[in-house]
Amino acid sequence: NHEINTIKNIDGIFCWGEKHNQMLKEIGYQKSQLINTGNPRFDCYKNMDKKVFKRNKKKYILICSRFCMIRVSEMMSFDEEFTKPTQEIYSEFLNIPRIIRNSGINTPILIRPHPSEPTNLWEEETKDLNNIKISKKGPLKNILRESKMMIHNRCTTGLEAYISDVPVISFEPFKLKEPPHPPAELINEFAHYIVDSK
Repeated sequence: NHEINTIKNIDGIFCWGEKHNQMLKEIGYQKSQLINTGNPRFDCYKNMDKKVFKRNKKKYILICSRFCMIRVSEMMSFDEEFTKPTQEIYSEFLNIPRIIRNSGINTPILIRPHPSEPTNLWEEETKDLNNIKISKKGPLKNILRESKMMIHNRCTTGLEAYISDVPVISFEPFKLKEPPHPPAELINEFAHYIVDSK
């Protein structure tokens, strides 16, 4: 997604690995601009002791939300083709804690909004529900250690949960156009269950 005419103005770009490095060369970056660092978000799982994950007390149903783009898309008047489906998915996603509670499941729920996503709608939707926590704090790796399962919609946190042996539910209530939306085929490849209805 890099604009070709900006490449010459970038001093350096951090590469996740050799494939990422090669891809960037192919779109016009010079070798001197590419810095191989790995991926700080995913590399921490490479040498993970899975026994630690299994030993930890599993407390939560984890819900990870990725809807920071709604506010951005509204502010920047993005294409309706992007904004409307994103808002519809978000509305469906906000109902998940209530669906869980209405089904008689009382397991604590931890909702983890995207770091740049506002929490006010989550707070509003869950204010009358018991045993719900909304937090963006702490590394996801530590939260996954305490999670019985996680629910998401096309969020890269699903990959982290899968790597951590936490059961993953991808919530896909309707088809989204790709792009501009994240590719379901890529992210749902790492789901244990794909759910298309409440």
